[in-house]
Amino acid sequence: MDTAKVEPPQETKKTILTAQTPLSMSISSLPDEIVLSFLALISKSYYRSLSLVSKSFYSLLSSTEIYAARSHIGATEPCPYVCLWLPKKHRWFTLAEIEGKLSLEPVRLSSSYPRTRVNCSCWWRRAPNMRVSRVGAKSCFLDGNIYVIGGCRKSEEESMNCGEVFDLKTQTWNPLPSPSDNYAVHSNHKVAVFGERLYVITKRNNYAYDPNEGRWLPDVGSVDLQPITGPWKYTWYSSSHRAWQRVMGLDVLYDKRGCGYRTIQLVNYGGKLLIIWSEWIMILDGYSLIRSQEKEIWCAVIRLEERMSYFGPQIWGEVESCNVVVPSVPKSYQLSSCQCVSV
Repeated sequence: MDTAKVEPPQETKKTILTAQTPLSMSISSLPDEIVLSFLALISKSYYRSLSLVSKSFYSLLSSTEIYAARSHIGATEPCPYVCLWLPKKHRWFTLAEIEGKLSLEPVRLSSSYPRTRVNCSCWWRRAPNMRVSRVGAKSCFLDGNIYVIGGCRKSEEESMNCGEVFDLKTQTWNPLPSPSDNYAVHSNHKVAVFGERLYVITKRNNYAYDPNEGRWLPDVGSVDLQPITGPWKYTWYSSSHRAWQRVMGLDVLYDKRGCGYRTIQLVNYGGKLLIIWSEWIMILDGYSLIRSQEKEIWCAVIRLEERMSYFGPQIWGEVESCNVVVPSVPKSYQLSSCQCVSV
């Protein structure tokens, strides 16, 4: 009886992934769309390290697609940007927070790095010129628009030059009319956002602008913005009591602050409070400490929580991070801006 000869099965080459297999090799054969979906789930605080894995990783993490993917799946994170005026130039930094340690990473804005997004996390573009030139103006972000108040010359202080509104969608500037006939903005005016309104505080009066109604409200005298450069304690505004109350639980922060500190910025950091301040660097001169010609910049991240007490609602703060982010800057430095965006 004839018998059929059975050939042994051909061995097929398979790639076996082990713990020792480099990450870049294990996913090199996957389409970019799938790799992007994986990378989009990872916190952007690790992007700097991941960009060093391979050229492919660097290219993907430097592309616009990675941030579009993060936005699509709802994986965006708050990213604070800080602009410091150092000798003869402005420098931009982004705040990084890794394992409870805060640091300021420089943002590269040079045209030599037009597509670098690992450092800055979002695209920078030059906005069109405003309707009038302004110096020392105050700005804020509200309802998808950028509001700029004051800063124009006296010769240009007309009703329609009080401020301007930049529409991010149309990329155009529109005039913001004056709240009153005798309105005048000085260099020390304050601008803040409470709820869904824009508040402008001057020496004489307070004004509130409601973007939904498109008009200035006539009576906001009961709203009082205390200076954020106060000597010791942080306060919050209770809309139900229409009064400022002390934030509880920040003794650890107060203990770390030096006697020569100056609060320079409070920022909403994804629902947390980001505090930036500077302190004089003290040096030993004989048996006494004297103030040097340089400062150090500190940052602290505070988680806020509302608690009920016998006296009503209270705001408690828990210090999550607090450390020096810039060990030495000249005394002439200034904080030009600090904003938080989602990327």
